[in-house]
Amino acid sequence: MPVLELTPNMLKGKGPILQKDLEQLATFQKAFRDVLNYLYAQLLDGREIEPGKRTVNIPALMFQFPRIIITTEFEVPCSSKRPEIPPDGFASMQKLLSDREAAKLRQGGFREAAKAQRVASRITYRILLPLYVDHSRDIFRRRLLDNVANGQKTGDGRLILDMLKMRYNVIKLALAPTIHLLRLPLVDPCTLVKSGMRGIAFVLNQLAPLPPEWK
Repeated sequence: MPVLELTPNMLKGKGPILQKDLEQLATFQKAFRDVLNYLYAQLLDGREIEPGKRTVNIPALMFQFPRIIITTEFEVPCSSKRPEIPPDGFASMQKLLSDREAAKLRQGGFREAAKAQRVASRITYRILLPLYVDHSRDIFRRRLLDNVANGQKTGDGRLILDMLKMRYNVIKLALAPTIHLLRLPLVDPCTLVKSGMRGIAFVLNQLAPLPPEWK
């Protein structure tokens, strides 16, 4: 573990923060992250903590804290990109609320870590949800415009009904993390996500533009 030496320039809080000081902090940052990763791996392997004054805040190890603070000019835009929809689509939303990872932690005796994992899953779900909603609305808009361009008529009543269906299924997706939090016995959040996903897919498939030879 490198020793962090606070230079007079870092302590006085005046003038620019020197590059050599940032280099030292970057080295210390990497060593600290490696120690935390090692500690977490040891806990997952079943090692217990000796009773005493000091212990480990296991839930803190589960949360997504910034892994890069001292970095390079190139890495800053890469690490601050807008979240993107995973390649497996809506299936990733179901996985987040399935509690599989939390169940593994609970079986290993890490009850507090399992609770933290459930919280982290809901946070990630809420970050991804607007991306899915915007993506689905964009497909709805494009397919509707394609239908109009291809000469397929869509009545006002049908259009309003499709919009209401989309809204209804988005509400299902929005309610899922709350159901996950409350642990309601009669409602499975994964089933709610799956139902909302299928409802949106059904509306979008109905709006699929007809091939030109079918007009």
